[in-house]
Amino acid sequence: MKLWRSMSTLLQRDKRTADDITPTSNDPDAFLRYFDDKVKTVRAATDGRPPPAVTPATAESLSALSPCSAAQVRKLIVQSPTKSCPLDPIPTLLLKELVDTLLPYMTDMINASLCEDCPSAF
Repeated sequence: MKLWRSMSTLLQRDKRTADDITPTSNDPDAFLRYFDDKVKTVRAATDGRPPPAVTPATAESLSALSPCSAAQVRKLIVQSPTKSCPLDPIPTLLLKELVDTLLPYMTDMINASLCEDCPSAF
């Protein structure tokens, strides 16, 4: 009971009205004022300055995809972390164990996927 009274006092849950409550450091209005003042300070400091120059990271575009070789697919599978998700159709550990058996099918599936939306890629 003593703890409940302490918590009630701390949370200011007694019968006082909103006007009677003393703001605490966790007061939402103080929090709002802090960020409002912060935004105003940043805006005042940058007022009248030109916007920063933004340049694209690269002018390159991915317009064509090349087919993968079986060696590339094998390397990707073997070097990937051995962890799985319940949504994976096959656990990574099993995929790595059966890599040589599944490699032709995986390579064909990846290459079919690459050329699906890029008919001129190959």
